[in-house]
Amino acid sequence: MTTLAIDRLITSFSQPISVSRDIDLKAMRVKLYGHNNPTGTFFLSIKLGATTILSNSFTSQDLKSKINATEPYYWGEFAFPVSIVLLRGDYTIELSSSGYTFQESSFIGWAKDYDSEPQNALEFLEDFSKYPFSFTLIESVNREVIK
Repeated sequence: MTTLAIDRLITSFSQPISVSRDIDLKAMRVKLYGHNNPTGTFFLSIKLGATTILSNSFTSQDLKSKINATEPYYWGEFAFPVSIVLLRGDYTIELSSSGYTFQESSFIGWAKDYDSEPQNALEFLEDFSKYPFSFTLIESVNREVIK
């Protein structure tokens, strides 16, 4: 049995990250869960301090169409193309919304970075809030060939 640990989006989520070297970022990939069809526009952003330096918007219908979801609930890894150089330093990845109101029957969630293979039965009683959100930063790597 596997467990998908998520936090349901009420207003916004943020995940601090430290970039240890300059990177040419080409995509961000996050694991999202959708329940029914929440209304509104969602934003996946990168912030430097209080300044938003990158933002991608999407709707629940965008997510459903990316994975051809036919069920009222859906989840998967969603990639958002970007083009920005992140210099070494501290940033925040944020999931926020506009025109969205959380409801138990219709919401978006962000999956936690959690190993879903339980080691013992007590793991199911864990507080998943201690786990970071699941995301991947995809960078461009240029290699020169020396002749």
